[in-house]
Amino acid sequence: MNYPADLAVSGETLYLTEIETGRVLSVPVTGGTPTPIATGLNRPYGIAVSGGIVYVAEIEAGRVVSVPTTGGTPPPWPPI
Repeated sequence: MNYPADLAVSGETLYLTEIETGRVLSVPVTGGTPTPIATGLNRPYGIAVSGGIVYVAEIEAGRVVSVPTTGGTPPPWPPI
């Protein structure tokens, strides 16, 4: 992992942001290889998980994006 910034746990999965690489990763809480579920984000920092969706704050872009816990391209929310 590179520059982990924030994390959230849902069930048996840990989700974390890598602020410098612009990625959100998932990894089993029991350990294993991290899997990117979102890439190309603008300094992702804050993270929360609810109902199968991961919400991530992009601190440089001033917005929140959401992505399914299974991964995908995050559609932007309006600027905060």
